[in-house]
Amino acid sequence: MLKLEKTLYRELEDLPRPSPEEMEKSRREEDELNARPEVQKALKRYQEHHYFEKWPQTKVPALGNITPLQAAKTEEGRRKLEDLLEYYERLQDAQDPAMHQPKLDLNRLRALLGLPLKH
Repeated sequence: MLKLEKTLYRELEDLPRPSPEEMEKSRREEDELNARPEVQKALKRYQEHHYFEKWPQTKVPALGNITPLQAAKTEEGRRKLEDLLEYYERLQDAQDPAMHQPKLDLNRLRALLGLPLKH
């Protein structure tokens, strides 16, 4: 039988910093993991679930703390949504391909929100 006697807590700043070699090894391991097809598939599934199912119903500060579905009902809200989706596109386009981040189909999100598709 185990009994928890105490929990020790340390500030992040108190932990030893990794060496450049340790950081490079960690980066390589992360790159190798992210490049695996099963990881790519899981990331894509999570991303699609978040943006196509949860996000449209989540209050977004950039939209004035209303949901994307609510924002899509007004001209100003649609303009803010389009600006936000264009920002997301720029972020995706700027991603380093070596990071192996799956891209979100933002036209699918536009269609879900009733916005014009971008060609």
